Amino acid sequence: MILTELFPSYTLEDGNFEAKLILERDKPLSWLKTVDGFANAKGGTLVLGVEDDGKTVIGFDLEKLASEKDFFLKTVREHFKVAPVVDIKPVPYEIHGKTRYLLTIFIPSSKSKPVILSYEGLGLIFMRRDGFTSPATAEEIRQMAVSTPAVAFDRQITNVNYNPEDFRGFYAFFQERNEGKIPSEKGLKSLPFFSDDGKLFMGAYLFSDSFSGGETKVVCTQYPGKNRGSREVIATQEYEGGLIGAYHFIDDFVRSRENHGYIKYATGRKDVDSYPNRALFEAIINALAHRDYLLSGEQISVDMFVDRLVISTPGNFYEVGNLPVTYEIKDLLSRKRNELVCSIFVYAHAMEARGSGFELIQEEYAEQDRAHRPCVYSHSNQFTIILPDITYAPGVDIANESIEVLGEIQNETERDTAILAFCFDQPKSSREIATYLKISDSSFLRKQLLARLEEQGYLIKKSQGRTTLYQSNPARIKLR
Repeated sequence: MILTELFPSYTLEDGNFEAKLILERDKPLSWLKTVDGFANAKGGTLVLGVEDDGKTVIGFDLEKLASEKDFFLKTVREHFKVAPVVDIKPVPYEIHGKTRYLLTIFIPSSKSKPVILSYEGLGLIFMRRDGFTSPATAEEIRQMAVSTPAVAFDRQITNVNYNPEDFRGFYAFFQERNEGKIPSEKGLKSLPFFSDDGKLFMGAYLFSDSFSGGETKVVCTQYPGKNRGSREVIATQEYEGGLIGAYHFIDDFVRSRENHGYIKYATGRKDVDSYPNRALFEAIINALAHRDYLLSGEQISVDMFVDRLVISTPGNFYEVGNLPVTYEIKDLLSRKRNELVCSIFVYAHAMEARGSGFELIQEEYAEQDRAHRPCVYSHSNQFTIILPDITYAPGVDIANESIEVLGEIQNETERDTAILAFCFDQPKSSREIATYLKISDSSFLRKQLLARLEEQGYLIKKSQGRTTLYQSNPARIKLR
């Protein structure tokens, strides 16, 4: 039997039709690029069970048919974060008194282009032209981007079916915050969690226990001092997976390493942890909800220092851009970059409908002094929130966050970063530095602190008349 007997309307290997015997297991790119090319072009049909000449029908029995279908779906899920919509149908035919099957896979033209294929760490974009599939040109990619209506990342439809068994973590998280109740299917659909035909939206898929990918990468690091200048770290861990797992990963990392202390009152004392419970919860949820998931290769960075916790999220303050260091965070109204992700957190009573939880964070620190105030800032496509460690009596000097030291300062002291930050914009005299540090302009400052930083190349000494000035070396220090 030849293929045109079953598909008389198709011209073999034309622009919207391709036939293969089986799906290659060792080199799946050979057919994944066809799927991507169809989705980025006018759509097309992939037919499996046809000999390499593109004409002779071989087909499958039922067992092999199911195996090919399962392998196709599994591989597409692994290589497309937002998988193309497909329509898979078996085509039965009779030969020698037995029923065999072809497998047809229709891939329509995507409504959200370009469709990106992830393969061996690369993002690839293919285009189907005149019966052949090849990499899309820069102009084709530009045309796809400008001609396709913008669809938010979390509102894109996936090819993954909703299955409650894949959301045990989310269900448990929901129950903890809703007096043991479980999410209703009606409530989830209204968000919308999944489409009418049961396909998950991308925002919902991020909550799945089985989600894996760099979009949710988190790196937690604990440092022994007040800055990242030293290569020494106490602990560092990485995570990629569903958002509920990400929340527990960050919370567990911080809670297992924070300090415990107490505050004295006239009538007794109050036990405290480094970071108030509600403040930490709100900061973590804010990072997960408002992260820019389209920034590939980025991560949420959670850095613990002796005086503070710093959570930096990919994506600047949405629809605001750069934001200077701000302490009155309760007045900030966070715009929702990921409407569906935020809606799911609101549905679980983990977020307020109006937004960010900044007001709750500030309330948790209301009893603290000026040196223990939380703050936020945003620049260079990153949003950062700082929670002071309330068990660390001296408090936080924000100068530690304004610069990055390139290399390792030998015999580092807790004043080094403050000096380098203070001297970054313009040269300063030792008297000005002493006033800033609230110490005396002594030989200790000049010979022990400033001279050491100069010898290691972090400070540059200049003369202005009879006055000696010090300025940070821009080759060793940079702004964050």
